[in-house]
Amino acid sequence: MVKRGAKKSWVILMILMLFVMLVTACGSAKNADRSESADKLTVSDSANKADMKTETSADAETVTSESQASLEKPQAASVGAGAAAGEKPIDPGSYERKLIYKANVTIEVTDYAKAQRELQNRIQLAGGYLLQFADQQSTYELGGNYTIKVPQQGFMDFMKQIEQIDHQLFEQSVEGQDVTEEYVDLESRLKAKQVVEKRLLGFMEKAANSGDLLKISSQLADVQEQIEQVQGRMRYLDQNVAYSTVSIRLYQPIESANKQVKASDIPFVDRMGKTLSNSMDGVVVFFQGFILVVIALLPVLIILAVIGIPVFYYWRKRKRKNLDI
Repeated sequence: MVKRGAKKSWVILMILMLFVMLVTACGSAKNADRSESADKLTVSDSANKADMKTETSADAETVTSESQASLEKPQAASVGAGAAAGEKPIDPGSYERKLIYKANVTIEVTDYAKAQRELQNRIQLAGGYLLQFADQQSTYELGGNYTIKVPQQGFMDFMKQIEQIDHQLFEQSVEGQDVTEEYVDLESRLKAKQVVEKRLLGFMEKAANSGDLLKISSQLADVQEQIEQVQGRMRYLDQNVAYSTVSIRLYQPIESANKQVKASDIPFVDRMGKTLSNSMDGVVVFFQGFILVVIALLPVLIILAVIGIPVFYYWRKRKRKNLDI
């Protein structure tokens, strides 16, 4: 009986120990699960916070870069807007041709004064004007250089008119320059610059501070200067297309200007005076030549005198001694 009671006690004790071990194991497992879940929650919370910070900083950087780009690069945005507006490029083939004509003319005449008057009359009849004139006279010719502007519509007629001036020699060369493509390109550039100018004026009105205003003002000044340069070049082309340039060299050889006069046509008194004048001129020329010869021989004469005078006195003295003996 005692043995059986002892066995039962051991069995009960073993069962209790197993139960306690099971309970302890279950508790530790639950604690581990709770710690893992807590760690997961902590990690996920920190990750979410980091993502939120990253998104916030990215958004801030995007806004900052967009605002900076709108202030610092309005010019590029304006050009893009102009291209997006759908403006069709101008086709030079469908554009009115713009031609600049230049001519160089050389005219030899027998009466320069008369040819001058005829040329001035033809300039007025053609509706042109004298841009530059230079009168000149040399030993060989009497003449002048003219730079004339005439309307393009009457350019060829003017060339025919000046050919009718009485002349001994007439040479001409005509040159035409097509500036249509350059003019079309200038118009396109002008439109683009004006779009940029309009955009910059809009940005100037929306400038938030003085720094942005100064930047936009500087860019606006550069664009306006470029606009003025383009407009100036276009005006220059328009003026040269509307009025052609003619450069004329008009001259008379001096032989035909100073024709020899017959001696019989000169009065007798005038011929006497002219003869006497020529004789006096000859005498003056003779004495001038004589003086020049003396001056040229003067160094030689001085040397001969230095050597010859002592020799002469010595020879004379010796001759006297011989006579006394």
